[in-house]
Amino acid sequence: MAARPEWVAAPVEKGAAQPTAPGVLCRRCTHFFDAKHRAADGCQFHPESWSGETKQRWAAPGENDGASDVHYFWSCCGASERDAPGCKRAAHCTFDEEDTLTW
Repeated sequence: MAARPEWVAAPVEKGAAQPTAPGVLCRRCTHFFDAKHRAADGCQFHPESWSGETKQRWAAPGENDGASDVHYFWSCCGASERDAPGCKRAAHCTFDEEDTLTW
């Protein structure tokens, strides 16, 4: 049996109050938030993708030193750590809402 998420309480007795999730899941940052009280800058995220490229793209013709090594980065800001804090801030957005932000 899969482990329960930490916010899910153990089963409760019949008639007792049921446990609830801590809020709504944000489609950008994947954190839970209170939909009734959203800050305009409460969501911190990367608007573009985590990607990788080889040095070959910038190497001079015939230069092969390390050309096949892949360098990974966020394409929006160039941060090279996968868990780097997001480079943009906005209000949280649910999966039921249209994401209207443009960059």
